[in-house]
Amino acid sequence: MLCESVELILEQHYQPPLLNVLAEGALVGVESADPAPTNETVGQLTCAVPSNDFAATCEVIDRKVHEDGAPLEEMVAAAVDGVLSTLDPYNIYLPPSLSDAISDDGVVPGVGLIIGAVTAAGSPCVRVAPSCPLTVATVVAGSAASEGGLVVGDVVVAIDGRSVEGLAVAEAAALLAGESGSMVEVDLVDRNVTLTRIDEQQVAVSAEVVDNTGYIRISYFAAETHLLLHSLLQAVLDAGVNTLVLDLRDNPGGFLFSASIVGSEFISSGDLYLTQDREGELRYPAVEGGIATDIPLFVLVNEQTASSAEILAAALQERDRATIVGLPTFGKNLVQVPFELRNGGVLRLTIGTWTTPSGASVGLTGVLPDVELDIASSATPEGAVAATLAAVG
Repeated sequence: MLCESVELILEQHYQPPLLNVLAEGALVGVESADPAPTNETVGQLTCAVPSNDFAATCEVIDRKVHEDGAPLEEMVAAAVDGVLSTLDPYNIYLPPSLSDAISDDGVVPGVGLIIGAVTAAGSPCVRVAPSCPLTVATVVAGSAASEGGLVVGDVVVAIDGRSVEGLAVAEAAALLAGESGSMVEVDLVDRNVTLTRIDEQQVAVSAEVVDNTGYIRISYFAAETHLLLHSLLQAVLDAGVNTLVLDLRDNPGGFLFSASIVGSEFISSGDLYLTQDREGELRYPAVEGGIATDIPLFVLVNEQTASSAEILAAALQERDRATIVGLPTFGKNLVQVPFELRNGGVLRLTIGTWTTPSGASVGLTGVLPDVELDIASSATPEGAVAATLAAVG
């Protein structure tokens, strides 16, 4: 599995890494791993490695398995986690038992969080440690985490009474994830909260009519978001509104194809965005059938508008289809794809970058608003609409 993962990284990651750097990360991963010992008997190990650079990693795995009783599968997973720690922060390995702990876009299902363990310098870590705390990177609007008052920057120290120190991010995510309606206790540095898990599909899209304005909030691009958006958009248009406010604040992104179809509701033709990977450039045009291609449109964004939500905002801005109102967005211009491994696990890799139709990147600056305005995340639809219309004159 280590060889398979390294091969995928060498073939697919958008920035070809050096084998010796990957090997150094693998060694750090296995040396820092301290899984509970197992009673299973493991015979002599034959370690097939991507290159001789990984020989030291094999030696550590062999020693910990035979002398300390460490589970072989967990030790190999630790090696892969170490390899990924040498890349950008958005790559992750999900073992078979944790494959449902994080969605394809990094959101922990049920709680609506994106979490990460990074150093003060922003480098990803193999395991949570005092110098590399488990931190909330994004809170999906309307999610269980949002309802529970979690905010970006919160540091998680325990989940259901279990300390997160020493855990990989995927292991911590598995403790947070769960079925809609169930509860999870989260201990933060400065407070404790109990969250009632919610299916993100339930909070993905909402809409209402405020005077003559249709207000639509997309909290997360789930698999069915474009279908929900279409029906709600039709309803507000049928109500006779003369303006639309599309709220993408605190939207961490999600399924790229769903964001593309949503963009096609407002742009009738032409490219929405471009991607660049190891194979070259791909263009993604709008599809026919949009029902709101002419009505005045204002799009709300903030510093937690990220990924495919930024793609949508950037496309609408560059095509002169909407006025962007709010704060500069997160600035995530990387594209991740999940790869299913032969052991049933999932390797989520950054395989490319995206740009606007003209080739502009938001990686450093985010999407810059046409009208800067700080609207509180807690603002009601009526408050958000009033503030927007007042700001744009």
